[in-house]
Amino acid sequence: MEKWLEKIKYWSYDTLGLILPGTLFTVMLCYTFDLELSISLKKLFDFMKDHKVEKGWLFLGICICLYLVGNVIKIASQIFYDFFSSLFDKWILKKYECKESGGIIKCFLCFSRKIVEEEKWPVAKFLRDYLRYIFYFKAPKYFPENQFMIEEIIEKINKEKKTSLKKEWYSIYKISKFYEDNENIKSLSSTFLAKYTLYRSLSFIFFINFCLLVFKDDYLTEVKMKIPTGIFLLMMFISWLTFHIKYKKYYSLCGNETLVGLYYKIVLKSEVKKNEIIIY
Repeated sequence: MEKWLEKIKYWSYDTLGLILPGTLFTVMLCYTFDLELSISLKKLFDFMKDHKVEKGWLFLGICICLYLVGNVIKIASQIFYDFFSSLFDKWILKKYECKESGGIIKCFLCFSRKIVEEEKWPVAKFLRDYLRYIFYFKAPKYFPENQFMIEEIIEKINKEKKTSLKKEWYSIYKISKFYEDNENIKSLSSTFLAKYTLYRSLSFIFFINFCLLVFKDDYLTEVKMKIPTGIFLLMMFISWLTFHIKYKKYYSLCGNETLVGLYYKIVLKSEVKKNEIIIY
């Protein structure tokens, strides 16, 4: 029963992670190209009323359409992050890499690192960390401090099964998911997977929204008249940054959860059984 509840929970997050971005993108698209969404919906309702089509079928049809749009956004957001990762992580920031600053933008962070090390100005550490959050698009697949788990897992599998498994993350991840599904290992990795997919799509949508605000003068003019432009742009930038950070957080949490579950099953649990046999 608990396993089914977990599957329902994952399905809910997964469905929300597609329908919600699909809805937001559709509304944004209609507003951008001056499409009268309310009038279109009214015509659709009138058409269904004339042809005696039940509203339940209409609602289902709309959900399916939004679900399909959400899938498009899911793939587009993945391309978006792959592109900006190549642009910033692997080119711009690498090009201006400074050994003293650990790979962040040259002058300011060389200076800030020295201050942070001397613990004279904690604000520098805060700024340096958040520059990472903003300009780095590639999130770690798992927490770096858990690298030793991969070493031990590979060593144990190769030793016991007489294999030559390499230290590749994708292999570790797939083995871990297999154990989760077949060995009843409690894990939140599926939930984290659904969450990071949702936040990645929302990050992509809010980035487009921010760009439209900057480059399209007649976009959201009603709101711009009520809120100062600078404050409104800052609000939209923070909205993008929020989902940008949350996506990377849950991306790392997802991988880390699968890694810890596999480490428990392969290494820790087998060690416990071995000790029990020795004591017995």
